[in-house]
Amino acid sequence: LWSPTPLRYQIYLPYINTLWDLGHLDFPFLPEFSSLLKDEFKFRETEMSLIIKRALINVVGTNSLKNKLINNYNVNADRIKVVGIPSKLEIDYLNENFEKVENLIIYPAQFWSHKNHMMLLQAITILNRNFKTNIQLKLIGSDKGSRARIEKHILESNLASQVEIIDFIERKELHNYYSKASILIFPSLLGPENLPPFEALQFRCKVMVANIEGAKEVYGDLVSYFNPLEPADIAIAIHDAIKRSPVDLSLIRHSKELNKTFRNVEDYLSDISDIILSLENQIVIAQNH
Repeated sequence: LWSPTPLRYQIYLPYINTLWDLGHLDFPFLPEFSSLLKDEFKFRETEMSLIIKRALINVVGTNSLKNKLINNYNVNADRIKVVGIPSKLEIDYLNENFEKVENLIIYPAQFWSHKNHMMLLQAITILNRNFKTNIQLKLIGSDKGSRARIEKHILESNLASQVEIIDFIERKELHNYYSKASILIFPSLLGPENLPPFEALQFRCKVMVANIEGAKEVYGDLVSYFNPLEPADIAIAIHDAIKRSPVDLSLIRHSKELNKTFRNVEDYLSDISDIILSLENQIVIAQNH
């Protein structure tokens, strides 16, 4: 059995588990992990820990996460495989010409605390004060508990004329925002393999991501980085991004780095298939008991 998402219950068959992050160890104070009603931290350190240790293979997206898994859960390195997520859009937009809206920044992310909207809003206030930059920010995503707090902060900080909240939208409409946006920013504390930065790059957006563990392994020189816990650093990074040109992926579309970064679904499934085939003997032994 292969699970393409992190398993959340015990399975008593040979299985391959997928793991996206160990964010509860880095940010245990977040409501997503510390809520009394749903103690996700406890779940991850009990049930999820057993799931990880019992898996024939744990599939992760970065070597950084692999090392963290080894160090925190004592998993043998041979039982962890690094497979990057499929991030290439079905339609090739690299040769398209987009009419970009100057200083339009988008952040497509659901309203969880770990998505770090608050630090971004504080950065916009710093930009207004120090750089007099006319930023328009679109926050796109459905509410997962923190939206009311974000809306309140927007009003109290007099940012309503600059910041618009847009509820969940379909992918076609999101692609329309990518085509218009000058910058995509992604200050999420969890990741680093998040799809929007990959997608926005393919629409010629200037992309900025949080400099969390593993981010540079994933994005390399294709994006710029900032400290997601320092609004002043985010503000400076935005100011710098406004002045620079986007990475022209069409110029390096055949490069080894680009082909490694933008993988299609077929590449991903091929890697998973290879992992399953390598476990054939172990699976046969398990079935004989």
